[in-house]
Amino acid sequence: MNSERGQNLIEFALLTPILLLFIAAIANVGLALHTRSNLQQAVREGARQAAVGKTLTEVRNLAAGNSGGTLTPSEINWCLPTGSAGSVGDEVRVYIDEDGDGGEGYTYTILPATGVVEAFGMTDVSVPMNPRATARLEKSATGLPACAP
Repeated sequence: MNSERGQNLIEFALLTPILLLFIAAIANVGLALHTRSNLQQAVREGARQAAVGKTLTEVRNLAAGNSGGTLTPSEINWCLPTGSAGSVGDEVRVYIDEDGDGGEGYTYTILPATGVVEAFGMTDVSVPMNPRATARLEKSATGLPACAP
């Protein structure tokens, strides 16, 4: 029996880091889902405002305000899907253009490349998100760009 003294302590010491990593991973996934939900709500509200005839500045400000501090107004954009003329009943799309190149998307960084992550030669661990929303125009709109295919 004396040869097994301290076995529980060793098992605890070996399993605790694994358990903590598992809990941290669950928390990070939860934060990513929360961010995705905020971003989707932001573009949904932006699409609703675009549908009722608000300006791009108003749409951007409202959508960024609904993003939970994740987005700036300049990261919100809108367009008309292919074949739309901007008439009543046509769709308008509001989406996130994080880097300002006209493409859609937002990159959520789960694990930034700092400290221990860099020591292992890893780069950022990130997840691409592509929230967008469409709404039917209630007022005619002119000057909206066509969406990229």
